[in-house]
Amino acid sequence: GDVYKRQMWFDPTGKSISRILPNKLPLGAASPTIVKFKGGYISIGAPGGRRIIGAVLQCILNILEFNMRPQKALEKPRIDHSTEELIIDYRLKIPKKGFKVRVIKEDLSSFNFASPIAILKDNNGTMYSGVDPYKFDNSVGFL
Repeated sequence: GDVYKRQMWFDPTGKSISRILPNKLPLGAASPTIVKFKGGYISIGAPGGRRIIGAVLQCILNILEFNMRPQKALEKPRIDHSTEELIIDYRLKIPKKGFKVRVIKEDLSSFNFASPIAILKDNNGTMYSGVDPYKFDNSVGFL
């Protein structure tokens, strides 16, 4: 069963590193991540297939570079370029310079981006969590 589900990660066109070849494993995007930084620790992950890596990275950068708590970081608009089409949250104003661009509005019934969940534990032991505002998620941390 599971081996057939993973076939979607192969590139059937044969043009990329994930092309179908004997004894070859497909690309994987699972990225449960723990980040240690000067302010504490972040634990973050997401469902969302090939869109996981970009979403997790964008949320980590929002926390580390823009000093956001997890909930604020996960609520920010994102972009995804895991396919030939660039997907942009409608709240961003980015010029379409030569890309195939689709501007989308995420809602409770769509799944255009991965859906991160994060927990931050600061050096004082205080924990902050964040969930995708467009999904029915929750986060729980243990000290």
